[in-house]
Amino acid sequence: MNPFKNIIAKFQSVKKIPQRMGFIVLDSINDNFKKQSFDGRPWKGKQLNDGRSLLVKSGKLRRSIRLAEASWRRIVISTDMPQAKIHNDGGEISVTAKMKKFFWAKYQNTQNPYWKRLALTKKQKLKIPQRRFMGVDSNTKKKLEKEFYNTFKNIFR
Repeated sequence: MNPFKNIIAKFQSVKKIPQRMGFIVLDSINDNFKKQSFDGRPWKGKQLNDGRSLLVKSGKLRRSIRLAEASWRRIVISTDMPQAKIHNDGGEISVTAKMKKFFWAKYQNTQNPYWKRLALTKKQKLKIPQRRFMGVDSNTKKKLEKEFYNTFKNIFR
């Protein structure tokens, strides 16, 4: 048996570090949706009375998040959902006629005064609070460091 075969196999595991780290970040993003918080800070905003979590209507946003690239240069997590940026970073959006029509339809279906207030608002812009779900929080950073350390520790055993 070749004595270097075991060493070579151990070094092959180093190639997989970026991808494993990417999956650790994806897991933490899913946890953020479950906990409705980022780094232990709960998301701001109104909890609707229809029994669902914030940022989850169909689950489409959550499912759209994927590992786009994993290399030693960078790890890229991305989504193709246009609303992801405004929810992750917070900010203002312009109120359109189409939105007001939607708010009226929601009010008529639910009789929830929240939707009526939105439909009747005179504001030209609505403030969307930051509900960060993407990024590396302190807990994820510890997991990434542990993964990196353990991989190299196993190589030099």
